[in-house]
Amino acid sequence: MAETRQLLEEVPLPVAALTTGMFLLRFLDVPAKLQVVSPAVLAFLRKFEFYDLTVLRAERVQSVDADELQIGDRLVGFGRLESPVEIKSSQHIKILGSAGFSKVLVVRFMAKTQDPKYPVLDSFAYDFEPPPDPPKTAPTKRGPAAQTAKDQTAAGRLRAIQDHLGWARETLEEGSRTLEELYSGNFFSKKMSKKNLQGAVDLGAELAKLVEANPDSGNVISLLSHEDQFTYRHSVDVAHYVISTCHVMRNEVGGRLAAIAVGALLHDVGKSKLPRDLLEKETKFEKRDKQQMETHPVLGSEILSELGFASLQVDMTRHHHVTRSGGYPNYPFDKVSTLARLTGTSDIYQALTTPRPYKEPESANQALQTLLKLAKTQLDPQVVLFFIKALGVYPVGSTVELSNGEVAFVVGKGANSARPKVVPVVDAQGGLIQNNELLDLARPDLGELKIEKPVNHRDYFKNNALDLFGNLSLLSG
Repeated sequence: MAETRQLLEEVPLPVAALTTGMFLLRFLDVPAKLQVVSPAVLAFLRKFEFYDLTVLRAERVQSVDADELQIGDRLVGFGRLESPVEIKSSQHIKILGSAGFSKVLVVRFMAKTQDPKYPVLDSFAYDFEPPPDPPKTAPTKRGPAAQTAKDQTAAGRLRAIQDHLGWARETLEEGSRTLEELYSGNFFSKKMSKKNLQGAVDLGAELAKLVEANPDSGNVISLLSHEDQFTYRHSVDVAHYVISTCHVMRNEVGGRLAAIAVGALLHDVGKSKLPRDLLEKETKFEKRDKQQMETHPVLGSEILSELGFASLQVDMTRHHHVTRSGGYPNYPFDKVSTLARLTGTSDIYQALTTPRPYKEPESANQALQTLLKLAKTQLDPQVVLFFIKALGVYPVGSTVELSNGEVAFVVGKGANSARPKVVPVVDAQGGLIQNNELLDLARPDLGELKIEKPVNHRDYFKNNALDLFGNLSLLSG
């Protein structure tokens, strides 16, 4: 019997067949009670983030966004939701049924009876024994304590992130310096030893402690640091995204999380064997440059293998650029470990959200949308969804423009993935808001306030966004 795998697919389903864990993409019918837009219907529809709704207005069919609907419009068809919305409880399904919907388009994991062309692993698996947790008496850096139960309010969680920003900044900056020393040492002219990599091993343990204490603080640093601050931050950011996902989605802790961090930190260690002028080239690669750069996964895996690193860490290094349609080196995608797939996903996300001399960065939300598109042909769809669920549709640290013209920082996830918790920091006239208020956009009384679009924090704050986030002063809470 062929092995059963799981594949992510978009499928139309009756509302009665929905289950929790699916992601809602589109409504496929227009219930009779919603066809004529009344004040009640308008309020209901604005709870969702639609674009391209089809309405009949003044005897003309036209496309409008949800916030452009008018009383008296006749709703003809629904557009796609701006972001996939997770069905988290049976109550969500009841609401859809009571509104009169009968059929929707969802993303779900479909069991297959035959081995598919591109099998997808259905769990995070580890093929190594991580080092034991260090003894509690061992010297270590200290950061703020992890949140306690009394801190579990939206304002308390924000204060916890702010408390950890100093620790996160110090750890990420130190990591950048450690990797710069490693990659600038031109090790292609001499043999690398385990001692050369000890800084990365120590850094992995520190990153794991930081993520266990507060997984959001490093994300804020990564998103709000000013451009070109650290040339070698890429691997540190990738490691943070990898272990944050593992901690949030699989509750990985201690020595195991630290071992995963080391694998992610060293995923590009093969670049230490490449000429420095290639690594720091500020223009697009020529064909010869690209061919040379594509050797770094194999070079890196050979380094780690020779030095006795764990097999999964070797796999993360060797196969993070392997995709369902190819990639490099040539290797069957179904044999790539899930953590290598997660490393590749994190690698792409970091590259998309980071300024380059030849391109503008995508916002965090835009980058996640790009990952969703790549999940159809290139990436592991399940890993992409895990990644998005761990970070949030609008990750903490994102900068967004609200429908009232204000600019806000995202400071927490909301009950609706497209309506997170935010703190406005710039008013509609462009002035800084001195005393900030934390708003949960999922609140019913804020139904008409929505995220208009993600924006680049540098357009508003130049290089001061991180300091501004760290010094937010709330009116209450």
